[in-house]
Amino acid sequence: MGGSQDGTPLQLLSPVGAVVKTDRPTLRWKSLPGATTYVVKVFDSNFKELANSLSQTSTSWTVPLPLPRGGIYSWQVTAVRNGEEITSPVAPAPQVRFRVLAQDRMTELKRVENMKPVSHLALGTAYAEAGLLEDARREFRILLKANPDSKVAEKLLQEVSRK
Repeated sequence: MGGSQDGTPLQLLSPVGAVVKTDRPTLRWKSLPGATTYVVKVFDSNFKELANSLSQTSTSWTVPLPLPRGGIYSWQVTAVRNGEEITSPVAPAPQVRFRVLAQDRMTELKRVENMKPVSHLALGTAYAEAGLLEDARREFRILLKANPDSKVAEKLLQEVSRK
């Protein structure tokens, strides 16, 4: 089996250690020089395979069927280069995992997202509490831009940026 010593011959980009809103996430990775095709697999917490891609040349793939909300999933990519299969991650590297946002959290987020007028403070806080850190950062940046002297907005952005 090909690959690097650390178990990550391909760099998996996203989602990695993140919570995602969608139950059909798009998985992204860096291309492996010389690779001609990739196959992606998604597993549940018991390492049962839930989905896999066909052989493809793209460095992203959207899970075609909804994953159960609230679950933690791992994924891996196998590249073919010069007839050799190279999978990432493999031991000793840890599994690359993500969580699909639970339905109750999704319902609460939809309520906050639909508030009129839009509250970037409420949205940022709701996203942060749900573990959606990129979304929280975006909302707190908007809040800080609209309120450049706000120490609260600045502190909230700093807190989610540390995570």
